[in-house]
Amino acid sequence: MDQTPWMWVDWEWLGRQLPWVLGLAVVLAVLSWGDWAARVRGMRRRDLFSQPQYDAAISLGLSLVTVGLALNATRNWEPYLWWGFTLLWLVQAGSAIRKWRTSSR
Repeated sequence: MDQTPWMWVDWEWLGRQLPWVLGLAVVLAVLSWGDWAARVRGMRRRDLFSQPQYDAAISLGLSLVTVGLALNATRNWEPYLWWGFTLLWLVQAGSAIRKWRTSSR
């Protein structure tokens, strides 16, 4: 049987880890970009991060983190908790996106 390096990868495990890693990368990128933008504009970080576009991006990143935590839960009650948090973050992101769209008109 031909052994290729791709056969050594546990694709199921990798797929379960992907959402939370991507979510943390999104949150870190938004925080880093926001810190730079606040310095360039001479704003306080608190004022910048309270804007809807940053709130939406951070909330979407955190929803990816909670999806990853739900997929990796070990106790039988944990997935319900993490899916609940995912729903809350998605509602928060939706609210921020609605606010962003109405304020830009």
